[in-house]
Amino acid sequence: MTQASSELPKPIYGDGVYHRNIRITSNAETVLAELEDDFHHFRLRLRHDGEKVVEVEGEAFRFPWTTCSDATGPLRALRGLRLSQRCTSPAREHDPRSHCTHLFDLAGLALTHAASGRKTRLYEIHIPDRVDKRTRATILRDGVEILAWALAGRKILGPPPFDGRSLTKGFVEWADAEFEPEMAEAAIILRRACAISLGRAFPLDHIPNASDMAERTLGACYSFSPAVIEIGKRVVGSTLDFTDTPERLLSGEPHKPSTTTKDGTA
Repeated sequence: MTQASSELPKPIYGDGVYHRNIRITSNAETVLAELEDDFHHFRLRLRHDGEKVVEVEGEAFRFPWTTCSDATGPLRALRGLRLSQRCTSPAREHDPRSHCTHLFDLAGLALTHAASGRKTRLYEIHIPDRVDKRTRATILRDGVEILAWALAGRKILGPPPFDGRSLTKGFVEWADAEFEPEMAEAAIILRRACAISLGRAFPLDHIPNASDMAERTLGACYSFSPAVIEIGKRVVGSTLDFTDTPERLLSGEPHKPSTTTKDGTA
């Protein structure tokens, strides 16, 4: 079982490692996709009829803002999507920014998993804290390393064909067009993790309201949408540090932090 945040050491940026695991399994016409990292723990269940989505529902176990758990509702709009080999296919019909980023990503991965007929898949991402803005980001698929990027800031230094690519400007579209579906999927997953890993450098528990981050994040996702950002509160203690214990990710029963917010309300 994942330990409560009070039992884990507080991250000291520069000495740690960001870890993210994504596990996807299928049984008959149901796909279960689950994600956990320092900041999040989400689960998505997708049912399909072999051609399209029949039902999709999400669960939010650990999340940074009180409004994140409400983002399971918009997933209902994904009913009727056709199965696809491309994890980006949901974004062609739906605005990702109206969803929780991580649940929406899981929905795309569940679609490709169903379309492929696979039984299981496990992605493991490891990104050491940046030193002089540099690090090495790796992703393993079913225990085998398939990508390792040298990063400087938000740019990939190598290896080819990724060298010189920005992680923020057109990367997803380029990767989707450049690679076959499975490699594109891995690259897109790693790119997302590189962005999220930067959160280890920010003391989020000192930010009481989602609206305090509006200048940088307004419109980025469900919790930062104009209609929601004003009511979101920080879930204090929801960030964990798996630097030395990545095996705890997706192990046992999920840890559900209390919904205590920065102002002390519950």
